Amino acid sequence: MKKGIRLSAVLASILLAAAVPAGYGGPDQGTMQGRDGADAYTMLETESTKGDETFSIETDSSGTTQKKTKTRRERLAERKKEAQEQAELKKNGQEATKQLESADSDPSTITAISAVGGLEAAVEQDDSECIVFIFDEELNHGNPYDVTWDYGEEYNAYLDKVDWTLVFDAEYYKSLFPTLALQYHDDDDLLLRHFQTVGIHEGRQGCESFNVAAYMDHCSQELLDAFGDNYECYYLYYMLHQDTEAKLKTTGDYKGQLAMDLTSIQKTELKWVNYYREEVDADPVAFDSELAAFAAYRAYQDCTEGWDAHDGLEELQKNGLLDEFMDELKIGIYCENKDTLGGSKKSAKSTPCYQHSDYRGSEGHYKTMVGKDYHYVGCGNLFVSEEDYNWDGKYEVNRITLDTYASRLKDPYYDE
Repeated sequence: MKKGIRLSAVLASILLAAAVPAGYGGPDQGTMQGRDGADAYTMLETESTKGDETFSIETDSSGTTQKKTKTRRERLAERKKEAQEQAELKKNGQEATKQLESADSDPSTITAISAVGGLEAAVEQDDSECIVFIFDEELNHGNPYDVTWDYGEEYNAYLDKVDWTLVFDAEYYKSLFPTLALQYHDDDDLLLRHFQTVGIHEGRQGCESFNVAAYMDHCSQELLDAFGDNYECYYLYYMLHQDTEAKLKTTGDYKGQLAMDLTSIQKTELKWVNYYREEVDADPVAFDSELAAFAAYRAYQDCTEGWDAHDGLEELQKNGLLDEFMDELKIGIYCENKDTLGGSKKSAKSTPCYQHSDYRGSEGHYKTMVGKDYHYVGCGNLFVSEEDYNWDGKYEVNRITLDTYASRLKDPYYDE
């Protein structure tokens, strides 16, 4: 190693999945509250005719009143005028509806773009979507390195409507997010897909010439009011309106990443890790996407290479990749917790892994999880390999997930 590795790895026996102890308390849950109704007041109107005169009778809760009004000729003229006004209103309403439908059918309008802002992908809501099936291209959607972020047909329709070269350059993206590039094995096409479905939602900078925070500082107030913090909308609008937006300033001294989106499993894991840390008066750890990318890379390598326990980490230490990773992120102390499970292909498709409960019951893993030296964590998703490396043929598949910890780091989101 170049400078002596700054490594604190917990070498522990592989654990089988365990539930949180019965009766063990957890973080508070949210509640829902209903709404009261409101009373309505109705006025009834009737009309009667006597000879050439018309009377209007108004009936309400206070009684009935009667008064003489206009002659029949005057009344007919008035009704004709009212009919003409109603026809004009109907015509105007139809025209407004056509204009609205036309605006909605045009994907470049502010209204249309704002409609796909703030959507949640399935992996943000459903734990069973947070599983990467390395061996099954149909299940992993052609990406064996990461979960799939899908926001639905309306959002996906935009992916082919815009020129992504305006905001994305693969080499720049890899240089700004080197651990993500490692996780994706430098696959430019898959990195573009990541940028389209994750990166722009997190406000990541995809090329040297466009930073979304800079663009937001110089775009119209109308866009800010419509899009808010839905960063993906600004990218889409910018690409679809080069005639007006290309002249705006889109560079400057800004962060390369503005937010982090977590999968359902990652959110659960982070919540419980910090719950256990609070029990021992340790400060909460902050989630980091580059650490999570390394956790995914480690899980993939262990699944495909058949590495047991922390053998994979030792291999990375030998070939210098671990040192390189730590130097790029300016990591002080690195540590990881790993959970390995065997199972059937059927159960692997529906059963996620919650490693925090396993780690709580293991002294070495628990010590890492609540360690006061650590301030950042990368919670991993579940990777499933078709090979049963660690269970002597007992199971059909091998399932691996990791949490990675760092004492300090520096990346496009955090800058210590």
